[in-house]
Amino acid sequence: MSSDAEERLRAEQKVRLVVFLKKIPLFSDFPTSTLRKILLLCSKVTLEAGEILCKEGAASDSMYILLSGKLQVNIRSSDVPVATIDPVSSIGEMGVFTGETRSATVIATQKSALFSLNKGSLNIFISKDPDFGVRIMSKVIKTLSERIAADNIKMQGFQKYMISKEEVQEAKTLVDTIPEDDKQERGIF
Repeated sequence: MSSDAEERLRAEQKVRLVVFLKKIPLFSDFPTSTLRKILLLCSKVTLEAGEILCKEGAASDSMYILLSGKLQVNIRSSDVPVATIDPVSSIGEMGVFTGETRSATVIATQKSALFSLNKGSLNIFISKDPDFGVRIMSKVIKTLSERIAADNIKMQGFQKYMISKEEVQEAKTLVDTIPEDDKQERGIF
């Protein structure tokens, strides 16, 4: 392949990667020039099936962008996944911005390619481009707010099935009014 053809191929790959980044909500509103700079900060990570990307409780020193493959999310040392992650997704971005430790363990379920964006490099970039810093923090706040709103809706659904202390006491009182012989017949102990 000639050097002109190689250069065109590299330029096309860069354009595809910028388009790819624009699909990630955290980066969707940024101009191409900014996204090109972000790509320069990234390093490529390859995981084989079964390899761990990050462990629950570990420091959040990098965020990741899944380019290809599939990941699963486990919490509290469980082998049961709580979520799967497909390409065009970011992983670990909230911890990088909030300073919180990893909230889950993320494992590759198949060979996966990712970009890694180091917290230190990102902080330097933000210090050199404060407008980017304000805009990205606004995105982080929006994402956190959306997650809290979604969790609130889930909690409201769970509350329908929760029994209050008063309801438990009322049930005990009702059971206590049933004669012992009837309790045994009905299987109430």
